[in-house]
Amino acid sequence: MFNKKMKPATKGAILISVWMFTFGTFILPYVMQAIGSEDNYFDNFWARVAINIFVCTIFGIYIAYTNNTKKAKKQING
Repeated sequence: MFNKKMKPATKGAILISVWMFTFGTFILPYVMQAIGSEDNYFDNFWARVAINIFVCTIFGIYIAYTNNTKKAKKQING
């Protein structure tokens, strides 16, 4: 899946996005139902999966990009 031509920020974005999607789509709803906070999560399950894919991808790319720019500034400034 990961090749040597990919930048570290891209690898980080993919890993963060997959982790956020898995946690937010499959783990968190069961926890919310267990504590009684969310009752009707599975009514529109596939719509929520589609939305979560989009949102997690955007935020994963954002987090990886900001993390990459902070490392670059730190290396330049010393």
